[in-house]
Amino acid sequence: MAQRTIVVKTCDVHGDDTDATDTVAFGIGAERFEIDLCDQHAGELRETLARYAGLGRRVRAGGGRSPSNGSGAEEPKRKGDRARTKYGFSGADLTSEERDFAVAQGWAGRGRIKDEIMQAIAEKRGIAVA
Repeated sequence: MAQRTIVVKTCDVHGDDTDATDTVAFGIGAERFEIDLCDQHAGELRETLARYAGLGRRVRAGGGRSPSNGSGAEEPKRKGDRARTKYGFSGADLTSEERDFAVAQGWAGRGRIKDEIMQAIAEKRGIAVA
């Protein structure tokens, strides 16, 4: 006899049977989190996090801050540092669902992601791009 398992994600904020449409990954300190959210709460969380992210500094993967040069000036760019895009995220920052979406829109799975695809992902994240 064949069996079929269906996984239904529900919004972690509602706490009821409201469908989750998105899984949002974020970090605080050295800890990483994922939360399943409906469109409303995903937009609220991304908007709140974007406010603080826009005021913060990027740190390299693996944790801690780069050593300061003591002048208060921003450290020079180093080879391998990811460029900050007009969206506030790059292709390396995409969730697995966003990568799947990009592939479905014609991205080859490696290399540069077309601007139209990045803009669509930004809109899904609730990021307004001029």
